[in-house]
Amino acid sequence: MSNIVADADWYSSISEAKSLSSRCPFATAKRCPRYYQSLSLLSETGATAIEPDEDARLLKKWKGTELWPKIREHETAILFADGKLSQIIRFCPEVVYDRFGLFCTDLGTYADEIDIDSAHKRLSAEGASSDNPKWNWSYAKEGHFSECSLYSVLSHTNQESSEAEPWWREHLSKIIVGVVIAFAAALFKLWLG
Repeated sequence: MSNIVADADWYSSISEAKSLSSRCPFATAKRCPRYYQSLSLLSETGATAIEPDEDARLLKKWKGTELWPKIREHETAILFADGKLSQIIRFCPEVVYDRFGLFCTDLGTYADEIDIDSAHKRLSAEGASSDNPKWNWSYAKEGHFSECSLYSVLSHTNQESSEAEPWWREHLSKIIVGVVIAFAAALFKLWLG
């Protein structure tokens, strides 16, 4: 496991070095299936669940696309051992950060108190900083959104969906002002004429 602390400074430095936005531009449940899948599974870690109707709608939406994982080895997953969280796998680092404070794709817990005590003794002897993820996790695989297998695809895919508003909605106020001005000009010409 690396000694990287995948915090906001680490994440921002990678974004800056790559001339990218500081956070993933697709980090919403409506724009990215991995973000949705990660967010949907978070309730299993004790987080608040997505409303059931919304969760069902998003699941249906994403399962119908080419972006949804076709094999289990590509799915976002949470594993448990003896009823306790053991691992989160292939998660969106944006979701992991919001829940656990690290930009990671994979996290693993220690198997038991003996492993935790042993790790803590080793970390103390090494003089590990208090923000080192090894204090809480047996492993933490850091990840930046630009390394996500879906980021490239989403960056080059038309993100218009059936839920997208019509093109004119964004410009509606300008259209109305234009029509009002044209109508006023026509009335003024009639009045003069």
